[in-house]
Amino acid sequence: MSYEDFGTLDFLADPEFRNWVLDPNLNSNEFWDKWIAAHPEQRETIILAREILLSFEYEKAEKIEESEKGEILTAILGKSTAKQKKVIPSKGYVYAVAASLLLLFAAGALLYTSTTEIESDPVAEISWIEKSNPKGQKSMITLPDGSSVWLNSESAITYKSDFTDERLIKLEGEAFFEVVKKEKRPFKVSCRGIITTALGTSFNIRAFNGEPFVSVGLVTGEVSVETSLDSTASKLFISPGQMAMYNTEVEELNTTTYDNLDFIKWTKKTIVFKQATLPEIKNELERWYGVEIYFNNRKLPQKKYTGEFFNESLDRVLERLAYSENFNFTMKDNEVFIEFK
Repeated sequence: MSYEDFGTLDFLADPEFRNWVLDPNLNSNEFWDKWIAAHPEQRETIILAREILLSFEYEKAEKIEESEKGEILTAILGKSTAKQKKVIPSKGYVYAVAASLLLLFAAGALLYTSTTEIESDPVAEISWIEKSNPKGQKSMITLPDGSSVWLNSESAITYKSDFTDERLIKLEGEAFFEVVKKEKRPFKVSCRGIITTALGTSFNIRAFNGEPFVSVGLVTGEVSVETSLDSTASKLFISPGQMAMYNTEVEELNTTTYDNLDFIKWTKKTIVFKQATLPEIKNELERWYGVEIYFNNRKLPQKKYTGEFFNESLDRVLERLAYSENFNFTMKDNEVFIEFK
């Protein structure tokens, strides 16, 4: 039996579910405990259906067999589960059942938010889970909902232990997301003043502290990007080929376009510089290789560099930069000293 798509009425009309609620045993308890643990998204629906069934036990005015209760319930719901002996219950009992059902349905919203649990075990405490990388390290993370995250160096994500119920990620640094589509549970990423919302899509967010812009580059699907500042909230939608740019200094959100996918090449072991200044190159290399870089010159040349390095060692990158930018360098442990000629 597949219960993943069942609603409240479906559970109420299902004989196996009714037997478990009204006449539980070790086998049925074991089955439903495991099923609910594997499908937490159905817990609230099961709680409501169970409460409705148990409401039959509240009325003790008349005695009636459990199989007859099932027929009465099925008749009320307009469903037929199997050919059974026709039962004509007394009018008083039907009124009692109907009144009970109406009362519970009217209080449905209350039941959904109540703390009632099927088992008496204490509810697991919700905690925040953090995944982080230091300088010089990258990782790929699979989230509880099946979505994937490529996490860059000097970056971190945090999310709640009940992530499948509310898919919210807090990001520091940079990450590329491939999101599993769930229509009723949007995937949200919060970082440095903006919230990016998606269903099933892939996108890159760069939000390092110290950089003036937060960028959201969309690869597939569609996402919305909005400021998380209530007083000046703004929102925009981007499609593949577009990038949202948020200026953290003036709190301004705009859209731009891109011609290539250079912004996700870091996930393929490739460093890309585009008209990068020396401080920008320094920060990127420190983050990428987990080193500290020092310039020995008091005043740095006002140079900009464009280049690409695929899976190169630090000394090889520095050799190529030194040739074009005219500097000498020395390396000692995790320190690099650069002096321009």
